[in-house]
Amino acid sequence: MSELEKNKLIFVKAMFDDDSKDYDWFSDSSSETTNFNFSNKDRSKRVRVENYLEVIAKYSEDDFRRHFRLSRATANLCIDDLKNSNVLPTHTFGREKICCRKAFFMTLWYLSNEETYRKISDRFDVAESTAWTVTITVVNYLVNKSNTVITWPTQEDAIKIEKEFAAKQGLRGIIGATDGSHILINRPSANQHAYCNRKGAHSIVLQGVVDCRKRFINVFCGEPGSLHDARVFKRSPLYRRITENNLQLNNHFLVGDSAYPTTLPWLITPYKDNGKLTREQHTFNYKHSSTRVIVQNAFGLLKGRFRRLRFFEHKDIPYIVKCVIAACTLHNICIDAGETSEDIEEYTEQ
Repeated sequence: MSELEKNKLIFVKAMFDDDSKDYDWFSDSSSETTNFNFSNKDRSKRVRVENYLEVIAKYSEDDFRRHFRLSRATANLCIDDLKNSNVLPTHTFGREKICCRKAFFMTLWYLSNEETYRKISDRFDVAESTAWTVTITVVNYLVNKSNTVITWPTQEDAIKIEKEFAAKQGLRGIIGATDGSHILINRPSANQHAYCNRKGAHSIVLQGVVDCRKRFINVFCGEPGSLHDARVFKRSPLYRRITENNLQLNNHFLVGDSAYPTTLPWLITPYKDNGKLTREQHTFNYKHSSTRVIVQNAFGLLKGRFRRLRFFEHKDIPYIVKCVIAACTLHNICIDAGETSEDIEEYTEQ
């Protein structure tokens, strides 16, 4: 039985076992183990942080932002929403349960940093299996929430976005900039060559379309890193929706770099520089690049705030995809809440 199949069995057990056993997965004192090399061995010898939630409560606003890369007010909004979703156990019998605040901070810490589950479990004083189970539960909640947070603009919103883009370099009719970003992963157990990108690293592709505020209006994630941006684009649901007339752009356009198809009337790419471009064409390319760079800035901010997206150590690609979508959802929530990004260093692709 493969490692992934064993992990799936664990989730099946957690989902369909009787109530008391199911809820024990969310207990501070859970002794369950998973196949991500979680073990009870030497647990008594490990030093854990006690009452870290109380420590978080005492952080200054600056310290809070340095640790979690968003404001306390935005975090509290997310926690309240998580609590109202009822995705975490709320009954009062049995062992002590993980509260929504702890579950959210545990997940946020996982996405915002590159610590192992072992270190995260020590920090939040829970079993490694509990850290894993709580994190995937909140990640699934955020993925579901993406359906209402990462949305294509309405006609009214599109007009507003168009004006914001036009104010940059004068290109009119633009409602989104699209590009792809590689999410580095460990070498997969199967189809390794498919995930090896042009730089020789293993990755999956995150395709994003953003508005002028670096806010994602569409994301598509999970294609192997060896695929060209144009091929990923043509495999995306967005491409199918537009080409099959299930999504009307209403005389609006997207901008993409030279890697994208030049034959789509609704996707504007730069002139290919063959050494014979006119001054007008050079000027257009400059304006196009200055407009399109917003999507690269968005990816830089996303990976600057959620550092987990720089590299995933495990090989469960469906779970990695969920984590990426969850991070994109939180990214939009931060923008909608008016979060400043001035203190977050945008990540530059290597």
